[in-house]
Amino acid sequence: MNTSIQFIADTVLGTFEEPLRINDLEWIESTFRAYPNPVTDFVQVTFNSKVKTTSELILYNLQMQKIFKSQFDVNEGENSIRIPMEGQARGSYILHLKVSNRTFSKVVIKR
Repeated sequence: MNTSIQFIADTVLGTFEEPLRINDLEWIESTFRAYPNPVTDFVQVTFNSKVKTTSELILYNLQMQKIFKSQFDVNEGENSIRIPMEGQARGSYILHLKVSNRTFSKVVIKR
Protein backbone atom coordinates (compact mmCIF):
# COMPACT_ATOMS: atom_id res chain seq x y z
CA MET A 1 0.00 0.00 0.00
CA ASN A 2 1.44 3.35 -1.05
CA THR A 3 0.19 6.32 1.00
CA SER A 4 1.32 9.86 0.48
CA ILE A 5 0.68 12.84 2.66
CA GLN A 6 0.81 16.37 1.37
CA PHE A 7 1.81 19.01 3.91
CA ILE A 8 0.66 22.57 3.34
CA ALA A 9 2.19 25.06 5.79
CA ASP A 10 0.00 27.24 8.00
CA THR A 11 -3.30 25.53 7.22
CA VAL A 12 -3.95 23.78 10.53
CA LEU A 13 -5.97 25.87 12.94
CA GLY A 14 -6.27 25.02 16.61
CA THR A 15 -3.97 22.21 17.70
CA PHE A 16 -3.02 18.88 16.16
CA GLU A 17 -4.94 17.12 18.91
CA GLU A 18 -8.05 19.25 18.36
CA PRO A 19 -7.93 20.96 14.96
CA LEU A 20 -10.28 23.86 14.38
CA ARG A 21 -12.21 23.37 11.17
CA ILE A 22 -13.29 26.28 8.98
CA ASN A 23 -16.98 25.56 9.59
CA ASP A 24 -16.27 25.87 13.34
CA LEU A 25 -15.01 29.40 12.69
CA GLU A 26 -18.06 30.20 10.57
CA TRP A 27 -20.22 29.12 13.54
CA ILE A 28 -18.40 31.65 15.74
CA GLU A 29 -18.92 34.36 13.13
CA SER A 30 -22.64 33.64 12.82
CA THR A 31 -23.21 33.86 16.60
CA PHE A 32 -20.86 36.82 17.35
CA ARG A 33 -22.89 39.60 19.02
CA ALA A 34 -22.09 42.92 20.73
CA TYR A 35 -24.90 44.58 22.69
CA PRO A 36 -26.38 46.92 23.64
CA ASN A 37 -25.45 48.96 20.62
CA PRO A 38 -25.43 51.94 20.97
CA VAL A 39 -23.69 51.50 24.32
CA THR A 40 -23.48 53.73 27.39
CA ASP A 41 -21.71 51.95 30.29
CA PHE A 42 -20.57 48.60 28.89
CA VAL A 43 -20.78 46.35 25.86
CA GLN A 44 -21.46 42.63 26.28
CA VAL A 45 -19.78 40.40 23.69
CA THR A 46 -21.11 36.88 23.16
CA PHE A 47 -20.48 34.08 20.71
CA ASN A 48 -20.86 30.32 20.54
CA SER A 49 -18.06 27.90 19.78
CA LYS A 50 -18.09 24.25 18.84
CA VAL A 51 -14.54 23.70 20.15
CA LYS A 52 -12.21 24.82 22.93
CA THR A 53 -9.53 27.24 21.75
CA THR A 54 -8.07 30.63 22.68
CA SER A 55 -9.15 34.08 21.61
CA GLU A 56 -8.29 37.74 21.81
CA LEU A 57 -10.81 40.57 22.02
CA ILE A 58 -9.62 44.09 21.16
CA LEU A 59 -11.56 47.36 21.09
CA TYR A 60 -10.10 50.22 19.03
CA ASN A 61 -11.12 53.83 18.65
CA LEU A 62 -11.25 55.24 15.12
CA GLN A 63 -7.58 56.25 15.36
CA MET A 64 -6.89 52.49 15.82
CA GLN A 65 -5.66 53.03 19.39
CA LYS A 66 -6.33 50.04 21.65
CA ILE A 67 -8.94 50.90 24.25
CA PHE A 68 -9.40 47.38 25.61
CA LYS A 69 -7.62 44.06 25.13
CA SER A 70 -8.32 40.65 26.65
CA GLN A 71 -6.94 37.21 25.87
CA PHE A 72 -9.09 34.36 27.10
CA ASP A 73 -9.89 30.68 26.73
CA VAL A 74 -12.87 29.86 24.56
CA ASN A 75 -15.17 27.12 25.85
CA GLU A 76 -17.51 24.90 23.89
CA GLY A 77 -20.93 26.54 23.90
CA GLU A 78 -21.68 30.14 24.81
CA ASN A 79 -18.85 32.54 25.66
CA SER A 80 -19.34 36.01 27.06
CA ILE A 81 -17.15 38.95 28.03
CA ARG A 82 -18.07 42.44 29.22
CA ILE A 83 -16.11 45.50 28.11
CA PRO A 84 -16.39 48.62 30.31
CA MET A 85 -17.12 51.78 28.32
CA GLU A 86 -17.44 54.34 31.13
CA GLY A 87 -15.16 57.28 30.51
CA GLN A 88 -14.84 56.61 26.78
CA ALA A 89 -15.68 59.45 24.40
CA ARG A 90 -18.84 59.37 22.34
CA GLY A 91 -18.37 57.97 18.87
CA SER A 92 -17.66 54.79 16.96
CA TYR A 93 -15.35 51.97 18.03
CA ILE A 94 -14.14 48.86 16.23
CA LEU A 95 -14.36 45.53 18.02
CA HIS A 96 -12.12 42.67 16.85
CA LEU A 97 -12.57 39.08 17.98
CA LYS A 98 -9.51 37.06 16.94
CA VAL A 99 -9.82 33.27 16.90
CA SER A 100 -6.95 31.28 15.40
CA ASN A 101 -5.98 33.20 12.27
CA ARG A 102 -9.42 34.76 11.68
CA THR A 103 -10.66 38.13 12.86
CA PHE A 104 -14.35 38.95 13.23
CA SER A 105 -15.33 42.62 13.52
CA LYS A 106 -18.22 44.73 14.76
CA VAL A 107 -18.73 48.48 15.00
CA VAL A 108 -19.83 49.69 18.44
CA ILE A 109 -21.30 53.15 18.96
CA LYS A 110 -20.83 54.95 22.30
CA ARG A 111 -23.52 57.48 23.26
